[in-house]
Parts: sequence; structure tokens; C-alpha cells
Amino acid sequence: MTWEKAGFSRDEVFAELGDYFINTAKNSFSADSVLLTHKTYFKAPVMGFLTDQTVPITNKILATYPRFETYTKEFHLENIYEGIDYKGGLAFEGANVKGSGGIDMSAELTFSRNDTLFLKIRSGEFMFSKDGLASAEAAMTLFLEKDSVYHSNLAFSFNAKERQVNLFRANNPVSRSPYFNSYHNFDMYFELFSWNMNKSKAVMTRAKGASMGQAEFESGSFFNADYFTRLAGIDEYHPLVRFKRFSEYYYSKTFPVGDFAMWLNKPVETVTGLCIDMANKGFIFYDRKFNEITLKKKVDDFLNSFTKKQDYDVIRIHSETKAPIDNAILDLKNFDLKVNGVSEVFLSDSQRVALYPYNQQLTIGTVSYTHLRAHETVLDLVCRLLLEKKKKTHSKLIRVTPVSYKHTHINADQYLDHVSLTS
Repeated sequence: MTWEKAGFSRDEVFAELGDYFINTAKNSFSADSVLLTHKTYFKAPVMGFLTDQTVPITNKILATYPRFETYTKEFHLENIYEGIDYKGGLAFEGANVKGSGGIDMSAELTFSRNDTLFLKIRSGEFMFSKDGLASAEAAMTLFLEKDSVYHSNLAFSFNAKERQVNLFRANNPVSRSPYFNSYHNFDMYFELFSWNMNKSKAVMTRAKGASMGQAEFESGSFFNADYFTRLAGIDEYHPLVRFKRFSEYYYSKTFPVGDFAMWLNKPVETVTGLCIDMANKGFIFYDRKFNEITLKKKVDDFLNSFTKKQDYDVIRIHSETKAPIDNAILDLKNFDLKVNGVSEVFLSDSQRVALYPYNQQLTIGTVSYTHLRAHETVLDLVCRLLLEKKKKTHSKLIRVTPVSYKHTHINADQYLDHVSLTS
């Protein structure tokens, strides 16, 4: 049987059936143990399950039959497009090809840049077409040396002609959660991540068709006591305390929502709503497929900051731009993150110390600790003391050139003493 009604030539895609029985009283039939030849994806025929149906076809591109699902659930296909590899199962539905994962694993696309793995997209289902790739619900990991930018639930598309990768918020509540950037140590909120594979810069910007873009970059060391109190609402126990205590009880940072709900003695629906809310606020990762959550370090940091067991900062960078200016641009050569549309950045709310960048532009980057200490200005030192909260080989540095800063009733030396003691 051929795929000619779906637009393929008879020798390009065809199925070979053994003994089979067709009930002519029905408009469809199915057969198992069928061999499919598809020269685009397979070097040799593969075994699977075939279904066909007599339906009117006005456009071959829109044909959804014949259908074939492979028995093998993990294929490794290299260079399906230049620099893009695929791992997972395959199903063929007329003119469309679907990439699918198994029960316990997701299908996976990897994007390489200069022969180095740069981006990984995982999903339960991908759509393959002659124009590109797409998924309604996918997790992404953007690799920045040993660190990464991660999001658990986004819509994804790849335009093959333009070699354009787009990741954007899907129509589900978890998609509103932030991107976690471990390289710059920020949670990042924005609408669209876009990267042309032929270029060395990726943009973080407004939704397509929007005239204005808003984004927020929150320090991984951020803490605010009033915000911490508001998170509790009217509950007797703070939700972050409950997350931490159940994690200790479960002996894992990752656990099922159902087990957590049983421990709380609350309906699963109620606890699921709580988990989605905490994911959108950047405290946990929520996996919709397996209905489980993973606590981020931010849970421990907020609790320790509230009890004054560790230092913290109040850095939130708000970006507001008008088209065609993007909210932020990530340089893929040195991983500097240039943020546009920034009117001010508070370093201390209690002392009213803030940065006011000219041209409303600043760059977030990382430099070696030795280089930073050798070249820092007084303002750089303030940024380092506020931002360097972990003992790493790299420190975060915000460069604002030129810049002004303001404070009340305190000079620079006094402020540095204050930061080093209390942040």
C-alpha cells in the first residue's frame, strides 16, 4: 500500500502487508506486523501497526491517512535538519509525521552549534513537516557551558527555511512559570525566546504581534519579607515550610503531587493549584506529564533568609520596551545578557540605593573572580557583594556603562560596610 494520497511517490513511502482480512462493510481496516519503507527516515523497513480509512481528500498536505505506528519506541535520527538530531518513537499520519515518547520517557530534539550541543527540547509529541518542527508542550534546556537556562513547559516551533527556533508560552497555567538561568543566577519572565541557528545571538522579547514587551529578571538571591508573608495568605502553615517538610519526609526534592496531597490531607485538585501557583512564582518545577514537582533551591533560600541564616538581595530588573527593541539579547559567544528598557535597579530598598542606567540598558555577565577583583570600581564591588552568594568559580557582574546611583544618608564606604554585614 502506498502513501500517494498523502503526496508521497509510490516508491518513496509504502507498506508491505502479509496475510490480512478486510471487512468491506466498513470504511476502514487495520493490520499488524506490517513493514513500512520510508526513505526519508529509515535506511531499512520497520515493523509496526497500519490503519487506513476511506475519507475524502481535497488537499494532499492535509491528509491524515494512511496511519502507521512503529513498534520501536526509540529511533536515533541524525541531521533531520542541519545540526538537529532526534531520539524517540515515530508515527505517520497521512502527510504528517509525529515524534512520540514512551510511557516513562519523552521524545527529544537536540540542536548543535559549531558541533557543540547547545539546545535540547523534550516533549511527549512532536509534529514533523516539510516546513519544520513543532510541539504544543515541551521542556527546554539551553546549555551555557556547565550551566543552563531551563523551562519545563513551553510551546515550540522550528522554521526549517529560516532555521528559526521559537519557544513561547503555551495555553496552560504552568507555562507562566519563569525560565531558570543558573549561569547568571536569575529567574527570567518574558514571552518569547527566539534564536536563528545561523546567528550567534538569541533574543528574549515580546509575543509576536505585540507592540510592547515586558520582562523581569529576578536575582536567584532575591528575598522580600513582605512578599514572604503574603505567600502564606490565611493558611496556618506557610506553603514553603510544607514543601520543605514533605521533601524531608519523602527523602527527595522530587515527589508526586498526589502523595503530597495525601500527606497534607487535602484534595489533589487543591494541592495541584497550589503547586501551579508556586511554579509560576519560581519556587518549584512542575511536571504536568507525570504530575510531580521538584523543589528549587529558592525554597530553602527564602526560608533561610527569613530566619536570617543567610544573606540575600532585592535585585529585580524590570524591562519595558517598544517594538522593534527586544527586552534582552543573549550573546552566544560570551553569554553576556544585554537587557534593554531598564529605568532603575534597586540594590537596597531599606537604604534606597539604586542604579539608573543611561540609555536604559545594562549587561549581565560573568567574569572570573580574580579579574573582577582586579578591575572592579566601587559600584562593581557593590554589585559583586550583592550578587555573589554562592562559592563558585565564577561571580555574577552587572555592567552598566555609564551609570548614576543615588542613596540617602549614607556614603559609598558606609554602604559597603552595611552590605558586607547584612546585605
